Amino acid sequence: MPVLAACHQYWSMPTTASSRHATSTGFVASVTPSRRTCATPNRRALHGAEHPDELRTGHPEPHLRDAIHFCFGRGSDLQVGHARDCTSAGSVGRVSRIEDRLTELGIELPAPFAPVANYLSCVQAGDLLFVGGHGPDTGGDIVLGKVGSDLSLEQGREAARLTALSILATMREELGDLDRVRRIVKVLGMVNVAPGFNQTPAVIDGCSDLLVEVFGDAGRHTRSAVGMAALPFEIPVEIELIAQVD
Repeated sequence: MPVLAACHQYWSMPTTASSRHATSTGFVASVTPSRRTCATPNRRALHGAEHPDELRTGHPEPHLRDAIHFCFGRGSDLQVGHARDCTSAGSVGRVSRIEDRLTELGIELPAPFAPVANYLSCVQAGDLLFVGGHGPDTGGDIVLGKVGSDLSLEQGREAARLTALSILATMREELGDLDRVRRIVKVLGMVNVAPGFNQTPAVIDGCSDLLVEVFGDAGRHTRSAVGMAALPFEIPVEIELIAQVD
């Protein structure tokens, strides 16, 4: 099947990912994919499920995986050119403050998305870093569903948190060191909502809370949180970000 045609085909996603949440400082994503059979071939409503913290994730057929890679990019096997040197001259022999903070929070960032079409994951202009739209990646699977029907508010918030982790992975690859982030300036959060769902700010809190956990006061930002009738491939959230950097 041609890649572009595959972009428009919907697939069944039998895998799930369980997320362990509670710590005193907020959510800490700990995602373990597991194989599970869906009750229906194309969609599984998780709201009110036996395990309400589950997020519906997808592991598409090969031709559909190629399609989502074509449209979003994924993994080092799709990277064109040479890998970025993540150790800057000024950071040799120095322990990264933000890396220490991530370790303290029990957070391991996923592999960054690599662009494979005519766009860049992020662009630096002066002291501003503009990060393009990211979705919730669990380290191999992509969370799917509409918030308010397929996913509960809490599951939507966790999807926003996973999206923030993916954004941080892209920023680290671009900057070499997250200590170069002076502050998070602006977040735009888009939520794939079921009709009548209007709690989009509470969903994007999952991203905002993570940024403050990691960067402290420098993570506090201005923000928009809007509802959408649809997002690519039925992902529940898409988030872009602007940061001030050294």
